[in-house]
Amino acid sequence: MRSNIRVHRRGYSLTVVLLFLVLLLGLWAAVFRTTASFLRVETARVKRDDLDAGMLSALGQSLMYLENNPSLPRIPVIYGVKVPAGDPNGQSFVATFNPVTTSSNGWTVQVAPGTYPTPLPGP
Repeated sequence: MRSNIRVHRRGYSLTVVLLFLVLLLGLWAAVFRTTASFLRVETARVKRDDLDAGMLSALGQSLMYLENNPSLPRIPVIYGVKVPAGDPNGQSFVATFNPVTTSSNGWTVQVAPGTYPTPLPGP
């Protein structure tokens, strides 16, 4: 014969929901830290790339000048470089060309932020 006694299990669903929320919030906190760290690293990388872009462009202009003028006198030369080229409001850099003593046609080119009165000659 069957008994009509019912066992009431009250409160288990609330406990499961609360446990699920705690686990979900813990997972979100772990992911948030990782994501925030990743965003900080990427932001720093992008800023560094933006800062280097002007200097790399000035170095490129200087190297093109050196390639187009292979008969430069073998003395140290300093020029001012604007990035973008020809823009009076652009960034200013100083390009220093030094001949290498161990090679008959080698040069070192150093580019640094700054101004110099003699602009890099055009093409």
